[in-house]
Amino acid sequence: MDIHALPTDRATWRRGERGLTVIELLIALFLAGIVGSAALHFYKTQHEVYLAQSDIADRQGNLRAALDELARQVRRAGYLVPGGDYLKVSAQFDTLTVFLAKPTGVGVDTIRYFVSRSSSVPMLVKKINTGTANVFAESIDTVLFIPASPSPIRTLAISLVSTPQSVHDGTSLVTRRRLGSTVHLRNRS
Repeated sequence: MDIHALPTDRATWRRGERGLTVIELLIALFLAGIVGSAALHFYKTQHEVYLAQSDIADRQGNLRAALDELARQVRRAGYLVPGGDYLKVSAQFDTLTVFLAKPTGVGVDTIRYFVSRSSSVPMLVKKINTGTANVFAESIDTVLFIPASPSPIRTLAISLVSTPQSVHDGTSLVTRRRLGSTVHLRNRS
């Protein structure tokens, strides 16, 4: 390129090589900000939905596992236990006591299931004999054990309810979850 071919006066130079004005740059930044904030809002909303669905799946898993274990214990109630009632339900229908033969075959284990509210998250606990109560399932805030007949109990309805402990903004997916079943004792005539 020949140096003498370049325009020498400024007016000619500006007309040939035009750049962006400050106004054009500001408009571009404004539009990029709008697009960026929309993308960020979309990401935040999708993340909240993911957290809510994860919470629901965890709570439903806890409910299913707890109900399966409770139904199994109720069906086993009274196995190799001499006479008497094999199940007891508290007057408020929120505590279940199951009597089972010890694994050694000598003696009887007393197993109690109830909701403990001693921590920030309510949980279903299991207490064997006079031992300490152990966490059985988390985030279960209501249990109901409803016998079909007062004594002896032949059929027991079990209802578990889990309420979310955390709130997820912008989602309507977080609700109470309920699970229930009717269990027949095997060791009753």
